[in-house]
Amino acid sequence: MNLIEFSEENIYDNQLECLTLFNFDQLSNPHPNFKHYFEDNQINFQKFFLFWNKEDLELIKNSLLENTLIDMKETINDYSALLQQSSYKKSFNYEKLKKAFIYMNSQNFKINIQHRTYHAMLPFLDIYEIYPETNVDWSSDLMNFNDTMKLYALNDIKKGDALITNYGEMDNGNLLINFGFTIENNQFPIDSEFFIFKYEGHEYPIVLKQNCTKDIFYNLKKIRADKLRNKVKKAKSFSINKSLNEDLKIFQEMIKQLTRLSNKQRLRNLLNNLNKTPNAENISRALQAEDILIDVNLQNIAEIIQLLNGNTEIDKKLKERKIYLENKSYFDFYFARNTNNNINIEKDTKVIFELNNIL
Repeated sequence: MNLIEFSEENIYDNQLECLTLFNFDQLSNPHPNFKHYFEDNQINFQKFFLFWNKEDLELIKNSLLENTLIDMKETINDYSALLQQSSYKKSFNYEKLKKAFIYMNSQNFKINIQHRTYHAMLPFLDIYEIYPETNVDWSSDLMNFNDTMKLYALNDIKKGDALITNYGEMDNGNLLINFGFTIENNQFPIDSEFFIFKYEGHEYPIVLKQNCTKDIFYNLKKIRADKLRNKVKKAKSFSINKSLNEDLKIFQEMIKQLTRLSNKQRLRNLLNNLNKTPNAENISRALQAEDILIDVNLQNIAEIIQLLNGNTEIDKKLKERKIYLENKSYFDFYFARNTNNNINIEKDTKVIFELNNIL
């Protein structure tokens, strides 16, 4: 393809791009080994939100799902730029590139060979039914490059019974994004990588999880770093007390922005019009999962604020909770340093940066 990204020394770092552009080529010129897969595959592209109609896209406007779609389109645009520089420039077709991306994204699994992780497509794995309670599984650890991926039964399976597996612990939002479907009563923990927290002219992509708050504090560290750089440029002194109290302002702003993403009214409207579009039911399930995630994180951030406000009665109760134990170093540092006086930046740089590095 005449691309430096796919040279021998660079291809390991560009595996997803390589798989996508391989699919792009195979869609027009399938190799005999892959002809059946690319010509007879029953993928319904209209189920994937890269091919949704305007009505479906309107249903996810200003949601976490829409943030994911925007990010995915940016990725495809990057792949498009590669193609425009390659030997495929004359045969470029954006719709075909979207299909190539879907093939890669929906069939891409990580495998481990000799202590390195590789991305590989596993065509036809989607012929198995999917459900959290499985009777078939596989191992992602291979002995060498000549080894093969093996599926094995978890229990006795009667002749004629469906083989049931899953593609990883994915909530309905991630299933819809990656595979174009959802499942009823999905019990997998919910997470999203695309809550874009906007603060003082910067954007911080926070990985919201149902059972973990670590990325919230990781981004607090990045916000602190940005604010500290600005303060060092403008002043010779820095107040630890003031900086820590600004954390409350940051968490309160997170609550405001998350609250605006709530889908409750949207879901009420959608549930009354499930026949409006073919994808309405899947969208409804994905948005319900998204709302659970938002509500859990709103509660978590509210508890963080309660802790930082220093109410003694609340402190005793919350310090027994996972949210405190999970981020104990931060809270202990906060309470220990919160009464310190101003620190001279030139003399006490180490103490200042300890504030950032503690998270």
